[in-house]
This record gives sequence, C-alpha cells and structure tokens, in this order.
Amino acid sequence: MIWEEADGALVAYALMAPPSTALTFQVHPQARGSGLETKILTWALERLRAETGWRGRTFSLWCRCHDSETERRSILEREGFIPLPARDLRLVRLLDVSLPVSHLPEGFVLRRGVHGEELEPYQELHRAVFDGISMGLDYHQSPAYEPDLDVIALDSAGTFAAFCLCELTGVSDSRGEYSVGEIGVIGTRPTYQRRELGRVLLLRGIHRLKERGATSVFLETEQAETPALHLFTSLGFRRVSTWQWMTKEIAPLT
Repeated sequence: MIWEEADGALVAYALMAPPSTALTFQVHPQARGSGLETKILTWALERLRAETGWRGRTFSLWCRCHDSETERRSILEREGFIPLPARDLRLVRLLDVSLPVSHLPEGFVLRRGVHGEELEPYQELHRAVFDGISMGLDYHQSPAYEPDLDVIALDSAGTFAAFCLCELTGVSDSRGEYSVGEIGVIGTRPTYQRRELGRVLLLRGIHRLKERGATSVFLETEQAETPALHLFTSLGFRRVSTWQWMTKEIAPLT
C-alpha cells in the first residue's frame, strides 16, 4: 500500500508479503507525526484480522523498531505491540580499503548459486545451520536472484557445507546514487564449523559485491557476543544501530 499527496508525491508505503506476517513501512520525514503511522497500522491489522477469520487461528503481526526510532516505538506500543527481549545489531563495513586474502580449506570447493532440484539440499543446509528453521525460497526462484552473489561451499562428497547469500541494492540520497551490498544469510553446517569456512565465504562475498560496485556492505546479527559477531567485527564491520522486533497477536473474532 502507498500513500501519496494530491500531486502524486509519495509520502509513505507499507508492505506485507504473505506468508510472512512482518510489516515494513516508512513515512517521509516531513509527513511523520501526521497520523499516517496510525493509518498504516490500521491497514496492516485489518489485513491480518481478515486472515485470522479465514484461517480460524491466531497470527502475530511483527514490526521492526530501531532504538533511534522512539516515535515509531511509542506508536507501536499504543497499538498494543510488545517488544521481544532479544535485540539485534546492524553492522556496516566500508569498502574503500583493501580486503584480507582468504584461502578455502582443503577438501572443499566453491560454487555460485542454486537452481531447480538443488534448492532442496540448499534448504536442508539452512535447516541444519538454523536449528530446523526453513528458508523462504521465493527470492531464489525469482528474476531478482543473482547466483553470482550466492557463494556456496561443498565438501568432497558434494554436500552443501556452508553458504553466504549476498545482495546488491541501488541507493539514491543526498550523497547521490551508489550501490550498497548486504550479507543476507551466512552459515556453516555444524559438523564443519571451526574450519574458517564462514570467514572465507564472507570475504568472497564481499569481494564480489565490491567488484560489482558496492561502496559498503551491511549485515544484521544478534547483539549477543556470538562467534558470528566476533567474525564480523574482526573483518572491520562496525555497529551502527540496534533494533528489536515488536509483535502483536491477532486472534479470530468469536
């Protein structure tokens, strides 16, 4: 859904992409506090209430909120959203300096991207890395998917051992037009951890983003002191913001 001025100027947008029940929205700085945020939440809640009525079960509406977005947080709390305890970090690394050289451990090979029947072992790797959680594969099956930016390590038997999915996005702001890279998903199968596969794939992914014109690369990870966070900071990523999910349950009307 988009909101426009009478002259057609865009002032706000909201996005929900089923089956996800996460809400993404932005309001133009000059239009914030005008009531658009409440209209956006009303639109999202009505959509989800219709879904609960159709499916006959409770759903949760999710919305991200950065620590700096105090006004957004207040609006969400007034609408009954509750913050989850866990917090996540956004990290950024500029690509104006040289990158370390990486060497793939013996017994592994790299490949770029997956297609067709390869999506199932790719999905199985995701479940192995993230405690049984499946990955939405709509992106991999869409024209937007760029196999060259999906770096995958296979062991000698051809088993998917680790992956680093990157994306490149064009940005236009007060500084002009430029490209930024994102590390969307990165992980190593538990049986192959501590072999620096994650470090190698992350560096290969960053190199490819830089070759494609990215001036910086960002990623998001847990705020907790995890091995992943240690890896990212060791390669020059710095913390720029902290955010957390806020959620509201919507039950079917009785």
